[in-house]
Amino acid sequence: MQNRPVSPKRQTIQSLGGSGILTDADMADLRAGTQRVAAMMSNGLWYTPEAIRMAAGTDGYPATEGLRRLRELRAIKGVNIEKRRTGGGRRWEYRLIREVVDKDNQGRWWE
Repeated sequence: MQNRPVSPKRQTIQSLGGSGILTDADMADLRAGTQRVAAMMSNGLWYTPEAIRMAAGTDGYPATEGLRRLRELRAIKGVNIEKRRTGGGRRWEYRLIREVVDKDNQGRWWE
């Protein structure tokens, strides 16, 4: 049996928790900008608003409503968006973390 390549949408679904957390139907409902933000943030690193706007935009132009994409992601079961202050001022960074089920004891924790 030959392994078929995994589509970018399926890769994002798998990185955000796979089946039961984010489905193909969820991805179809998300706007293209939101899909790009989810793909970028699925590694759990912290991102500035500028980086999120650039990911939400197209052709190298930032999307002015880029941070709204985070609201769409927050609506997905098992996805949490954290924020923290940087530089002691009014600057923020954001990261996406997902809930993971511990199959051994059926508990949950955040990655």
